[in-house]
Parts: sequence; structure tokens; C-alpha cells
Amino acid sequence: MFSRAIPTTLLLAAGLAAQITGPTSGVVFDEAGHSLRIVVGVPGASYLGASVLSAVQAAAVAPNGKLAAAVSGDHVVLVSLPSGESKDLGPWAGDVTQMSWNHSSDAVGLAGADLVIFRNLTGEPERVDLAEPAGAVISMAVAGNGKSALVATADGVWLAGSEARVIYAGEGVADIALSPSGDLYVAARSRKEVLKIRSWDESPEISLVLSAAAALDPAAVAISPDGLLLLVADGAGRALASFRVDSGEAAGRLALEFEPALLDRSGDYFLLSRRTQAQDPVELFDPATSAAFFIPTQDLTLAPVLED
Repeated sequence: MFSRAIPTTLLLAAGLAAQITGPTSGVVFDEAGHSLRIVVGVPGASYLGASVLSAVQAAAVAPNGKLAAAVSGDHVVLVSLPSGESKDLGPWAGDVTQMSWNHSSDAVGLAGADLVIFRNLTGEPERVDLAEPAGAVISMAVAGNGKSALVATADGVWLAGSEARVIYAGEGVADIALSPSGDLYVAARSRKEVLKIRSWDESPEISLVLSAAAALDPAAVAISPDGLLLLVADGAGRALASFRVDSGEAAGRLALEFEPALLDRSGDYFLLSRRTQAQDPVELFDPATSAAFFIPTQDLTLAPVLED
């Protein structure tokens, strides 16, 4: 079952809020604030704390929660969390449209003017330049070996390595997600379908996971950290649905108070929406508790005391 966690953060008196220094439960990219920030507290009772790294154009936290990759200035840096110690991975020019880690947290891909993977990040980092698809990348999944990536464009899904080739041709793809076992899931939003592609590196086998009969608006897809559930952000339905990977059976549905636009993993959590304005909260899903919660981003030391 899914549940909606109501944050108790707003009930904190100013004096108590000022005393909170921990515990911390992760790090997220604050898009509006252009920084990597610590999540102080626990799901449902948390707030954004100090910046680990500021002046950040784009960033992504690894699945293991111990590393983050960020574009700061004209360089890509690898950040150790939560200490904030960083290592320069190399130069970067232009905007970043997509960032994605592999499941083992030792390779991260970036898409923009270039399509690149930085791999072997727990050893001696190596840059792998990929052949670019025909069209802008709207979603990206890095292969387990860190040598290739699956990327979605407006016209389909490509395998990008030393060359780029189409593995699924179809308009209206909104998102892709790669499971730990290597199956690729495709949110074909315009057709209200979710597809699965096996053997994508050899001879792609495409099957239908969810049809239009499921009455979902698949804005984004992801795989739960344990690899057992397919998560689907139902945009128009304002919900998050889950299905068992092995059987395709429905496992739960969580009603939301907003329209989810993404399912980007950030350590133990998944980001459900973009925070583009200072007043926007950070909307997260916690798969460990099957609950969604938001993190208010105002200064809690200015929060009013609420009386019974």
C-alpha cells in the first residue's frame, strides 16, 4: 500500500527549528537554488539544510547516496557526500539536458552539446564519448558496464555507443528506465503505453507491459531500488502507480496533490517534480515506506509558532 506522509516540519516552533542539526537523510539537487543541499530530518519531517555545493548548473545523486555528479562552471565534478569534497572529471561546454547514473553508482552519463559517460568513478575516472542520436535527448539510462547508454528522443529510443542505432522507433516517448537485470522500460506517453525491451544490445525484443486500457498517463517510469517494482508517474491522473516486474500485476497506487512530471532517482528517493521557483517545495517519493512527502524550502527559523 502507498501512503501520503504529511510533513510535520511546518509545526516546528522557531526556537526548536533553529536547534535541529540532524539527522540527515540524503542530498538532493535544488534546481531553483542551483545547489546540492542536505535533507535534514526524516521523510515527513524534514527540510533543506546547508549546501554541499553551490553554483551548480545541473547535478544528479548516485543510487548509493554516497556520490553526486555536478556541472559547475565549465567543468564536471564528482562530489563525495555529504562531506562535499570534490574531484574534477573534466571540462563541459554548454547546457546539460539529462544526467543519469548506472545502478552500481560507478558511471554517470550527461547529455547536452555532447553525449558523454564518466565511468570507473570509484577508481581512475575515464571519459567515454558516445555517438549522438538524431535529435535532442529527453531521457537517458546508462548501461551497467558504463560503456554505452540508452537515450530517448522525440522519435524513439537509441543505443548510443561507438555508434548510435535505433532500437525502438515511435513518437511520443516521455521517459525510459533500465532495470538492474538489464530490461529497458519505455513510457510511450502519446500512446498511453509502457513497453519493455529485452536484448536491446543485440536483437531487441519489444513487449507491451501496460496498454491504454490501464487508463494511465505515463509521464515517467523508474525501477524501485530492489528491482522488484515498476514505478509509473501518472501525470494526468495525479498519482504514482506500481507494478510487479515479474508478473505485471498492480502493486499499489498513491494519489498525489500535483501532477508528477518525473521519477528521477536521488539516492534513496525519487524526485517527482522540478523545482524551478524559490517558493516551490521539493516533492519526493520514498520507496522504503511507499510514501510521498514534500520538503518546504523556506527558512524554518522564520516559521510562526502554531498553537492548538
